[in-house]
Amino acid sequence: MNGLTHNSSFIVTSFIIPFKAMFKQFISKIPGADVYMVGSFVTFLAFFILVGLYLVLVDKTYIRQMSRMPLDESSTD
Repeated sequence: MNGLTHNSSFIVTSFIIPFKAMFKQFISKIPGADVYMVGSFVTFLAFFILVGLYLVLVDKTYIRQMSRMPLDESSTD
């Protein structure tokens, strides 16, 4: 058993497992916490799906123009 395996198991048993238990205990005392967790997950997922769709659907010439904008010395403010 190398030092990395021993060290990582120490971190899991010492820090992550007690934190997980504390988090579960804290969340279980809040009424309606499951609604907030699902709502925040759906918001997070929707945001990244919309950003992904934007990146797929945006005009590629616009992206090229914006990427060259800081390097273009002919433009004025």
